[in-house]
Amino acid sequence: MNARATGISAVFAAVAGAALWPPQAVYWTAVAERIGEAPTLAVVIAVAVGLGGAFATIADIRPQEFAIGAATAYGLGMAAIAVVIAPDSPVHLGLYGGILLCLVAGAVGAGRRATDD
Repeated sequence: MNARATGISAVFAAVAGAALWPPQAVYWTAVAERIGEAPTLAVVIAVAVGLGGAFATIADIRPQEFAIGAATAYGLGMAAIAVVIAPDSPVHLGLYGGILLCLVAGAVGAGRRATDD
């Protein structure tokens, strides 16, 4: 395992998660009001998968390193949200967990394409 690649992946996953679903500033609600919740979630999923795949390809990071870095970012991010924002419900755990899984799925897909070439 490459600690540098894992660290870079953690930073990317944290930034991507915050950009895709910013705490207390969810701009996707405006999109959902116009096109509906299901299409909005499909867009978020597609963007997250695409970002994970693009990052893993461009940075040449193996899916395992990306997954470990993303899981680290998730743990630290959820701890920070609990302390700083003190949410009323645990829904953020599922939302950011889903984004994490989509990012990792993209990285895994990119890794498989790289080994197939």
